[in-house]
Amino acid sequence: MTVHDKFLALGTHYGKVYLLDVQGNITQKFDISPVKINQISLDESGEHMGVCSEDGKVQVFGLYFGEEFHETFDCPIKIVAVHPHFVRSSCKQFVTGGKKVNAVCRHRQSLRGSMFAL
Repeated sequence: MTVHDKFLALGTHYGKVYLLDVQGNITQKFDISPVKINQISLDESGEHMGVCSEDGKVQVFGLYFGEEFHETFDCPIKIVAVHPHFVRSSCKQFVTGGKKVNAVCRHRQSLRGSMFAL
């Protein structure tokens, strides 16, 4: 679970992520994976969300725009952190990692780019 000024993002053991408004009403639902969501990260504006799951999936996407990045690793991914100024940056950045995958920084322009280990 992660909290933003505008909403709460809640991940489940069944691979779903729900966005709830300040009154607790579900405003959006995302089917990310068939297994547990491990972490959710939001940028400062609340316009981009990063999600990682137990099956190795990592997704970073715009909540209001069609842009998206997804990667699947061969092991559970435990962390994802979207750069706080993701929406304002010309080079989109986020970090992800797990037990077999050391922290990986994704540096991209136009949702393509390079990945390198930290």
